[in-house]
Amino acid sequence: MSRELLDRSSKRIETLLDRFGTFPPSTGARADAEELVRTISSLYGECLREIARALHEQFGDAGTQALERSCADPLVASLLVAHGLHPVALEERVRRALESLGPTLRDNDAGAQLLSVDEDAVTVRVDGAAEIVPMIEQAIFAAAPEVLEVHASGQTISLLNAI
Repeated sequence: MSRELLDRSSKRIETLLDRFGTFPPSTGARADAEELVRTISSLYGECLREIARALHEQFGDAGTQALERSCADPLVASLLVAHGLHPVALEERVRRALESLGPTLRDNDAGAQLLSVDEDAVTVRVDGAAEIVPMIEQAIFAAAPEVLEVHASGQTISLLNAI
């Protein structure tokens, strides 16, 4: 449900911003709307930062672990990623995603080795049939929504092209 809510909300925000873009540039309507979104987002980010700090201060590692467990919900994970607050580092999330595919990859006589990670691109060496690449892509994008592209076996899988 929350993935659907995230997708619907994102599309709605884009639609509303596009509507503001139809006003003549001299009105400044689009710039004002974008500033409003940035201001609200920044406010939410500071609130989330305080929640994360308070959880850690009050409960130590248990608080951080609770925050990490809440990231099982894609909506929560995306919100924390957007504000740089996800409790698990990007590379670790990608490694975990690939590890979760281990049994399926083995069943398909395939393998995946992480070569590099950053927000722009994740590079994975894939051994096996090309049919496993979409499964790898899906797992990485689910675990790390901030990643824009996955490069595998000489193929480029782009989130930007999928939109």
